[in-house]
Amino acid sequence: MAGVVAHVVAGTVTFQVSDEVAPGFVDRIDHAFALAASALTSTMVVDLTEVTFLSLEGAAELVTLARHCAEIRRDLRVIPSLSVRRKLTLSGLDTHIPLADA
Repeated sequence: MAGVVAHVVAGTVTFQVSDEVAPGFVDRIDHAFALAASALTSTMVVDLTEVTFLSLEGAAELVTLARHCAEIRRDLRVIPSLSVRRKLTLSGLDTHIPLADA
């Protein structure tokens, strides 16, 4: 299961994720996601550079997160590890999740 650390700096909430992104990922960041939904933050960054495994269910949760951010008009940037970027690109999900470079 992924370890998630969240911090807020200058209107941006950043989630640093380690290990793997599997089912339940979004549930574990709910508290921190509330920070991103607040008026105090305008951008959410999900740092997946330390992620070693991305399940398809975890990828689907990232798509859900991207849709939710769009609904509440918050910018989302996902910084993937090489393996995460490869999986999202090969599956076509990179068109639904805003990927950024580290």
